[in-house]
Amino acid sequence: MSTQQAVKKEFTKLNKFIGTEIKKSAHETRNAMQELNHHHMAQYKKLKIAVLIMLLAVSFFVGMVFQSNLNLINVEQILN
Repeated sequence: MSTQQAVKKEFTKLNKFIGTEIKKSAHETRNAMQELNHHHMAQYKKLKIAVLIMLLAVSFFVGMVFQSNLNLINVEQILN
């Protein structure tokens, strides 16, 4: 085999190896991104539920304060 053919053969092997590694890397990157996306989506859902619970609690508290103030106004009207 001539030197040129040997070099060409080695570059062909190298190209094939690099192509295979790029495909593996792309596949691993895609899997990692999907896993991260699922993780972020789960965190988003937990946060969304926590915010909704907090809003319900605040709404309930505000309603109780409002009702208490209405009761005080009614008591004051009765006393006057």
